[in-house]
Amino acid sequence: MVWLTNGTSVTGVGSRFAPGSPWTVAGTGDFNGDGMTDILWYNTSSGEVLIWLMDVASVIGSGVPGSVTTDWVIVGTGDFNGDGMSDILWRNATTGQLVIWLINGSTVIGGGSPGSAAADWAVEQTGDYNGDRTSDILWRNTTTGQVLIWFINGTLTSGGGSPGSATIDWQIQVMNAD
Repeated sequence: MVWLTNGTSVTGVGSRFAPGSPWTVAGTGDFNGDGMTDILWYNTSSGEVLIWLMDVASVIGSGVPGSVTTDWVIVGTGDFNGDGMSDILWRNATTGQLVIWLINGSTVIGGGSPGSAAADWAVEQTGDYNGDRTSDILWRNTTTGQVLIWFINGTLTSGGGSPGSATIDWQIQVMNAD
């Protein structure tokens, strides 16, 4: 079910057949640059990825940009290369390696790895933390509470730093500004 909202008011409702289990919604983003949020699906059994290109509450197109082995998990979406279209951030659950798929619609147009991190580091969120109009990666250490930001340019890390730490009983909450 899709609820169309204006502030706190529901202005419309739509629905679309959802893929059944083992498909899960892995994220959202504007994958084709049309200003509408699209839906990213991931099949937890096969590793297949599906993108629904949306126009309000209607699917206007879809595609399968690829599949991965099931030790890869989608940990975020964001515009990592500044082309106005969302990309997919993957993490290997075994090795900790990150990979970014650069997306145009439902097609992978490039990709690469900005690095890897130990298992006690979790990707918390993506966002533009340095104002360069590309998404960066916000990490949190699940043992120490330390927070770390990697500045990303395309698929490469271009710097970063730690704004600080908080005890592990604190959680990072991100408010969507849309």
